[in-house]
Amino acid sequence: MRLRVPFFMAIPGLWTFVLMETLGVAQGPSNGAKPVGKPLDYILSRLHGVMDRTLSTDFLEDSRLKGFSEGVTFSSVDTLSDCSWRVKFDSHTKPEEKNGVVSVGAMTIGITLTLSDVELGGVAPKGNKVSLRMLKPAQADKSSQWVFSNGNKIDPGDYSVEVTMIFLPAIDATDAARLARALEQQVRICGGKRDPYAQPPPRGSASVGAQRTVK
Repeated sequence: MRLRVPFFMAIPGLWTFVLMETLGVAQGPSNGAKPVGKPLDYILSRLHGVMDRTLSTDFLEDSRLKGFSEGVTFSSVDTLSDCSWRVKFDSHTKPEEKNGVVSVGAMTIGITLTLSDVELGGVAPKGNKVSLRMLKPAQADKSSQWVFSNGNKIDPGDYSVEVTMIFLPAIDATDAARLARALEQQVRICGGKRDPYAQPPPRGSASVGAQRTVK
């Protein structure tokens, strides 16, 4: 007697699929749920949404990177890789006239953000922005220039500073909280590490520099 096998059982993998469908355990999102996209895509979409928005002169919370009187503008974010970005802020003054000559000051601040150098657990919302605490300082480059209507220019020179906190803008406090969670995930993906001294030592453990009494 010859046993006949249904055609779909003879196709490798198809029988398993039919069985999973029957039991309701087929792979993939169910109930119309959509898979969550990469955190990097979400981050970039949120940051592009706040470009050219005027921020406070002290948005970067560093006196060395304070903007001019007209505030600071978030101008661009360039992804050198998924884990290395270049973020830029611009600032300018109001046009001023003196002796018939109009002058305007302009400033650019560029920060190289390496996500593997961000402290894991060190990303937090802060009002309408997100703070990133660096385990390894990041480099911020600042350049400024004064331009005059008579064709003259004054270039005070460029300089670089190291910063241990970086701030990125958000639409509002709710957006900042969501952006912070996505950034924390991306820091984890990029290999960010926790600060070993971020948490207090367990109760009863010896403190650093504690003296021992020998009897």
